[in-house]
Amino acid sequence: MATSANSRVTAVYAEALYEAAAGSGVAETIRDDIDSLRGLLAEYPAFARLLADPKIEADKREKILDQTFEGRVDRRVHNFLRVLNRRWLLGSLAAILAEYVRVDDQRRLNRREIEVVSATDLDEAMLGRIREGISAWGGFEPVIRVRQDSSLLGGLRIRIGDRLIDASVVGQLERLRERLKEGLRTGEATTTK
Repeated sequence: MATSANSRVTAVYAEALYEAAAGSGVAETIRDDIDSLRGLLAEYPAFARLLADPKIEADKREKILDQTFEGRVDRRVHNFLRVLNRRWLLGSLAAILAEYVRVDDQRRLNRREIEVVSATDLDEAMLGRIREGISAWGGFEPVIRVRQDSSLLGGLRIRIGDRLIDASVVGQLERLRERLKEGLRTGEATTTK
């Protein structure tokens, strides 16, 4: 798991690239390059390890970056990769690119990632209703990531950023248990007076 210092570095560099893209009017082009680069790193993890290898001198990695990306991606993306290389941050490249996508989704595309956890499989009709409800409530386009967790027994848990909406059976039972405990404490305090 990334430390808070790594998270800050990731956020700072992603923000810098986003500002460069937005400020120069090439946000869509740079997003396409970022998406392609993320795909490349996912498809070829050995290449990602090569770029992050501290045993390889920065000059040699820069040559690899130039041979691989010069003329194939926007010059701002290429220069950005070179800056990360000089600062020994290519090991954080995947995290920086993921943060860039998150920022671009929120600011330019008005999208938010939503996690939906369900006890059972959700069909497309149900996902459509969830998507419409969240969109109407939040005013943004939800990008839904679904996860199944049979321990919920039924219902859903929906996470939107730091907010958790727990409509699961387990969540409802837990809230009921807490209310009963509180009622018993309050009732006990009342009878002892």
